[in-house]
Amino acid sequence: MGRRALTALLALALSSFPARAAAGTTVAAIVGPDGAALEAATDVERIRFGEARPVRLAVDDALDVGDELRSAGGDLTVVLACSEAASVTLTGAFRVAIMPASEGRTCLIDLFAGDAYMTGDRSTGLGLGDVMAGAERTQYRAALSRDAEGVRTELLVFDGEVVVRQAAGGGSTPAEAVGAGAVLSMQGARREQTALTARQLEAAARLYAGVDASRLGHAQRPAATAQLSTAYLAVLHRPTDADARLKLVEQQVRLAATGPTTLHQLARAAAIAPGSEGLEVATIALSAAVYRQRGAAAKAATREAELRGLDPTVVDGALRARKLDPAVVRRGVPPGHLAAPGAPAALQVRALAEPPAIHVLGETRVRIRVTTGDGRPVQGARVRVAAGGGSFGHAVPGAVEVTEAAGQTGADGVFVTVWGCRQCAPAYVLSVEAAREGFVPARAEVTVRVQ
Repeated sequence: MGRRALTALLALALSSFPARAAAGTTVAAIVGPDGAALEAATDVERIRFGEARPVRLAVDDALDVGDELRSAGGDLTVVLACSEAASVTLTGAFRVAIMPASEGRTCLIDLFAGDAYMTGDRSTGLGLGDVMAGAERTQYRAALSRDAEGVRTELLVFDGEVVVRQAAGGGSTPAEAVGAGAVLSMQGARREQTALTARQLEAAARLYAGVDASRLGHAQRPAATAQLSTAYLAVLHRPTDADARLKLVEQQVRLAATGPTTLHQLARAAAIAPGSEGLEVATIALSAAVYRQRGAAAKAATREAELRGLDPTVVDGALRARKLDPAVVRRGVPPGHLAAPGAPAALQVRALAEPPAIHVLGETRVRIRVTTGDGRPVQGARVRVAAGGGSFGHAVPGAVEVTEAAGQTGADGVFVTVWGCRQCAPAYVLSVEAAREGFVPARAEVTVRVQ
């Protein structure tokens, strides 16, 4: 197959990457202080535009223009998705507002305090007080804080270029471009550019890796986070190395830890070296694996159909030339599960305990939500919840302790049970397993503290 045909295939394979502004901003992930994915954040306030009373923030929430998010505790990480390949990762104590996206701008956020990591293959923007930061096809971090001398702003650019301009009515300071590997520090009228440090790159790599690994089990997370951190660090050190990005995506697929930045890595790799036949084939193959792992069957099938139009030896050769394992790329699910094109898609499980902390003889409502990789509820999934102590049902004196609960999800993909304890440890980790015919089983955990 010639280069022109391969280029056309790649364009089709990446057609679901953002080609125009997303319809809205949604909550893609919430990561707790222990590194586990949460379904809702009790320590983050969402204040809807037009309202004064805060409401709970939960995964899959659709945020409206003017909505404000506040996290005073600093223990949670919240990821907002503006499209498949554009996201904002908020960490620490933060305060942000959702701004209207202009034509062609995928993400636009007003940052009032805290840290925001922007990732996007289209135009993204951050309001930072009296200045605006705008970029295209880039990754950067903005940090906003206040000390005795006033508001301090730092802009760390990992990839591409970010342009800083005065906001409307903010003065006449000329625009300033900040390239990859640079840090722009601003306080009052002072502006200074320095080089990114190794510590800053390592912190970014750990953050991205932690988000990706958050949906894995407690025993798997440390090793997966370490491996993904190494892969992310290679990308951050060499942002124009397309192979480093492909290797990162291969690791995410192998570990069943594809995350909010996965599709950005593929789109960015394709943009780095356009016209490279081997890169185009590898990108199509990896995108098929990513969609298959996420349970987006239609998108995965489209990519797989494109691959079937190529000679298998060409596909394998393109992957091996970039040091990618064809078996991993074609599997799309973690080792130990079915490993063939068209294999069952993976389930996604989220567990929430409301309240997350109880008193002795108190109870918490455990809500389990089972979905496909692209967020569709799965009805009839078999769910088992084990606590290793305490009791499901009602924790009343004299009752027989039932340390496991089982049932099936309803039409909304949800299973609910109640758990409590009489003679309690300081905390319990409830393990959740979900299975359904035609899907790869999935696991999750939720921690309940006892006060």
